Amino acid sequence: MQSQTTASTKLACTIVDSDGSISVPFDDCAGDKDASSNQANADAEPPEPGSAPLPNTPQHSDLSVNIILGVDEPPAHLLIDDALMDSLHESVSAVAHHLGIQSGSITVNLIDDHEMIELHDHFCGLKSTTDVLTFDLAESESDWEAQEFAPPASDSAAQTLSQQANLLNRTKIEVDLALCIDEAARQAQARQHSLKAELLLYAIHGILHCLGHDDHDPAKFDAMHQLEDQLLEKIGFSAVFRGRSANANE
Repeated sequence: MQSQTTASTKLACTIVDSDGSISVPFDDCAGDKDASSNQANADAEPPEPGSAPLPNTPQHSDLSVNIILGVDEPPAHLLIDDALMDSLHESVSAVAHHLGIQSGSITVNLIDDHEMIELHDHFCGLKSTTDVLTFDLAESESDWEAQEFAPPASDSAAQTLSQQANLLNRTKIEVDLALCIDEAARQAQARQHSLKAELLLYAIHGILHCLGHDDHDPAKFDAMHQLEDQLLEKIGFSAVFRGRSANANE
């Protein structure tokens, strides 16, 4: 990767593959790899979030959100620029607020197929690309609650969504996400929505894994991905995942 965010080798991390098939604890999060490591369709997505403040975005928070471009020269047609990076930062921060996450850090690494294949092979033993890998860096449950869990107080629907999504009542999160821009571009083009919406879907997916969700069976798959779409809609996007198969490489 171009940018490095090093995780302490003293942490006992958990890696989760996006298809829900692997959850492997390991002791060396950094190792020899960096573990922290098109055109939008108007009918598929409303006007670009980021042009105005997102609803219920916290003004003050102890949560650090970092978006890192780990590709030296991303393809020009993907239009990965400062505006996209800033919008992803704002959107991930808003999602975390809706989930009741108040502190810690979320680091989002944008990588390409080549780097994702290496990470997927190194940590999961699969020589293929994937959409997102999640590295939960919390040492123990004592790291989960910096403050008492308090769902956003904006309305009852928001509180219900937060309680359904944050199964572990975590108010503190330490997670590194690796998101594949090539896979996101393929899916966004095939499904006729923006690259930003697809990348945000992957980020939400990884965060939900840290909050107790998995998609190992059809019922959990449906519940997890329904929450992803609800969170996207909560911050002004249209549903992105809806209609995809449990056998698809999401």
